[in-house]
Amino acid sequence: MMTALITLVVVATVAAVVLAALGVIAADEQQGSPAPQARLTEKVTLGQVRQTVNGTATVTRQHRLELNVPASAEQGSVVTATRLRRGETYGAGSLLMAISDRPLIVLPGSFPMYRDLTPGSEGADVDQLQHGLQGLGYAIADPPGRYGTSTQQAVADLYRSLDHAPHGHPRTAKDVRVPRGEIVFSPALPLVVTDPCPDVGAAVAPGQPICALSAGAAALTAEIPAETVKDLPAHATVTIWTPGGDRRTGTVKDPSPAASNLTGTPGPGASKGSAPTATPAPRDRSDSERRAVELSGTIPTAWTDGRRLHAEFVLAQSPEKALVIPAGAVRDDHRVLVVGKDGDRVVDVTVGVCALGRCAITPRGDLTATDSVILVAP
Repeated sequence: MMTALITLVVVATVAAVVLAALGVIAADEQQGSPAPQARLTEKVTLGQVRQTVNGTATVTRQHRLELNVPASAEQGSVVTATRLRRGETYGAGSLLMAISDRPLIVLPGSFPMYRDLTPGSEGADVDQLQHGLQGLGYAIADPPGRYGTSTQQAVADLYRSLDHAPHGHPRTAKDVRVPRGEIVFSPALPLVVTDPCPDVGAAVAPGQPICALSAGAAALTAEIPAETVKDLPAHATVTIWTPGGDRRTGTVKDPSPAASNLTGTPGPGASKGSAPTATPAPRDRSDSERRAVELSGTIPTAWTDGRRLHAEFVLAQSPEKALVIPAGAVRDDHRVLVVGKDGDRVVDVTVGVCALGRCAITPRGDLTATDSVILVAP
């Protein structure tokens, strides 16, 4: 009995040793055989690949108008009222602001007001005033260009409609005069505030511009990084972004002596409010080139003169519904490994536009948007 028990213990011990040895061998073999690596795959999609570059676009309006202290308020000039807000528009007959309780009223016209208008005054500035008042519905019976009784009455009525007393008899329109600068003439309307205007209570100096407004047709001038201009296609698409998130599309015009160098500022000898001339644009930065932009539709009125906007220029783009795959799935021989139910297959492709790690392709074999491709190991 004892002999049988000893034999059983020995057999069990030997078996344990053998099993342990086999386990060590299996572990060694497992460590020595690398596990198969997982393949990285990604779905083929339909979409558009766009290669773009960022730049800026500057708004230029045809006319720029500076507000000045009227002659009637040159002593103790303080802003006592203002309706000017940047980006808002102001038409004929609008009260822009008041300086020392004297109004600044806008009317259409290109002839600057250079003098006080008094009963009996004659000239082109009077004729311009009469046309502006008639445009607002006031009747004028005086001869054109003569500041007579009916013109004085119309001026008095305009002032009173804006809660301001005219210069003259307190109760009638007799001897009504218009001090230089109280009526502001603009060659185009509506006006848009370009620069920030002072608030109520601010002191303003005679002879110095209070603030600036702009009007008339607008143009866009793009600034494109110089190193990418050579890659810009003819009539390249551009998207203009506003700070509020609004966007508009347009095309970049081909360079020409007149179109690509518009600065939007009056040229030598031009008067304030005149149209911009085709003078060479002084470059703000040496690493950019300027091109005119033709926007689809009209330029919003709120895009004020001198405003700089973010622009995105398209250097190249694929069709809207191209097959798109990761750039890392394209092998050096322009082949793609496609996952299949019955095994992987190799498809030749023509690579189109690539951007941000994605490429548009044209397959020369069986490859659709329902397939998955295998990424090439780095």
